[in-house]
Amino acid sequence: MHSRQSRENEIVELNSWSIDVELGILRDGQGAEIRLEPRLSKLISVLMIHAGTFVSRRDLIDAVWPDAVVTEQSLTRAVSDLRKFLRANLEVHPAIETASKQGYRLSYPSQIRETRQPALGTAIKSVAYGIGALFLFVLVLRGLNY
Repeated sequence: MHSRQSRENEIVELNSWSIDVELGILRDGQGAEIRLEPRLSKLISVLMIHAGTFVSRRDLIDAVWPDAVVTEQSLTRAVSDLRKFLRANLEVHPAIETASKQGYRLSYPSQIRETRQPALGTAIKSVAYGIGALFLFVLVLRGLNY
């Protein structure tokens, strides 16, 4: 996993993902491009820069709202909004983990894909069972005809 930030364009990259912080455009490397509101754009960019490690609540508040006084509830709400937004707009999206007294951490989508693979295996098993049941049904019908 690699993370790269360009200060000139305010573009943050994480593997195939990138966020243009100024424009609020998140690209997933598979052609999907979604626009985020400024606070969510800044929040995900900070999490992408520190992907895989927990970022404290204080550090996130300072990065997302540098010139404002906000409560921790504002951060909690922003993280919740970001999670909902990503789930609603991207098929495979990064997960934002919460750790008590540690903060938040972004997990890259490859970890999510691994957890979704058993669903494909289950679908294949279901098809195999269906074919097996059909085969038995045909055998029973043929047996009745003799």
